[in-house]
Amino acid sequence: MKSRGLVRIKIPASVKDICVDAFNVCYRLRSIEVNENNPYYKSIDGNLYSKDGKTLIRYASGKSQNIFAMPESVTVVKDNAFYDAYSLDTIVFSDNVTAIGLGTMPSTPNLRYIYIGRSVADIAEGAFSNCYGLEEISVDKDNAYYQSIDGKLYSKDGKTLVAFADKAGYGAYGFIVPDGVTRISAKAFCSNYDITDITIPESMTSIGDYAFYFCTDLTSITFKGTFEQWNAITFASTWDEAAGEYKVYCTDGVMCKTHTEGEWIIDKEATCTEEGSRHKVCSFCGNTTKTEAIKKKDHEYVSVVTKSTCTERG
Repeated sequence: MKSRGLVRIKIPASVKDICVDAFNVCYRLRSIEVNENNPYYKSIDGNLYSKDGKTLIRYASGKSQNIFAMPESVTVVKDNAFYDAYSLDTIVFSDNVTAIGLGTMPSTPNLRYIYIGRSVADIAEGAFSNCYGLEEISVDKDNAYYQSIDGKLYSKDGKTLVAFADKAGYGAYGFIVPDGVTRISAKAFCSNYDITDITIPESMTSIGDYAFYFCTDLTSITFKGTFEQWNAITFASTWDEAAGEYKVYCTDGVMCKTHTEGEWIIDKEATCTEEGSRHKVCSFCGNTTKTEAIKKKDHEYVSVVTKSTCTERG
């Protein structure tokens, strides 16, 4: 819909299908009303729910309230449910919520606190992406699937970093991923503009899509293992898209995100019978950035004069 001036909408009884991004960018929307005869949807306090009240479909993002707690009836929070909810400071996922959808709260810059109840078993990767003011994610101690460590969201076994929150607030900072973590989820650090350096343990095995997307000030990644171990990590193709010009510091050297190449270095001169080879190295980290063959040289011909004699021609 993308209507920036829309403040109120009425959904008639005939509507039976509303897509998850129907009200994106309607950031002044303060009330979603549903005809009481609609068999599929209903409104509670101006927000949109499934008829049985078990699914929160859309929070009216233009509301002025700072804290929102799920009604006890809600078990599922749909994708984009809190899109553009600028006023929210705190969201409480009640103890009956079991699933939180993809991109649940993009563009909620003032959100600082999230509470996850004991029954949440499925949080879509990237559910809390772009919440760049987020300071703390807390989890009920009896939740069997997730836990909070220093305000960051992890899997219960502590092996997956699901979502990052900067408990210290704004300003340049670094972060040390705890030893034993093997995976960083998709969009875990997405849009954390102020993060400048991160330390990654040698236990790491995979880093997901857009994990460091738009971490524009990222300049240093310290990896506690070797280059060989770093290269053995499974990186999603977009893991560092739009991130800063970082350098990776391993125990046995340094590697750049973007190399500064010098001139060609000749390894073997080409001849007319054999190809040669050459390579370039990064002037900062010294790693080889490019290699190529040098094509064979053309033959060079010279004239050889044989003098004639009285019996043979020259």
